[in-house]
Amino acid sequence: MQENWISHGKGFALVYSIDSEGSFQEIKKIKRRIDRIKNFQQVPVILIGNKCDLPNRKIEIEKGKELANELGMLFIETSAKTGMNCEEAFVSLVKEIRKREAPTEKKKKDKSFFKKLFSACSLI
Repeated sequence: MQENWISHGKGFALVYSIDSEGSFQEIKKIKRRIDRIKNFQQVPVILIGNKCDLPNRKIEIEKGKELANELGMLFIETSAKTGMNCEEAFVSLVKEIRKREAPTEKKKKDKSFFKKLFSACSLI
């Protein structure tokens, strides 16, 4: 099921907890799996270090930035508890997805088709 989600996904948010070395180590494995399933196409991915509100940090911010840079991902730290940077993380990912989606002729034709189809309609 996970392979199906990945194959249809246009972008991915990979989240680790800044107080868990294990969750940080899993990121490379997940990214390799995404790359394999997507046939090594460049897809937007953001690395999110969560729980930045906690004092007992095990993963320094520099380590997160290094990994993101190494794997070609965006990077941000968030706190789901306080809401810090949560919206920004998803907005950044969506912007990256939209940047990479060039409008195709088919999409343009589809839009004009529906525009013509519904311009002649009257609702009563």
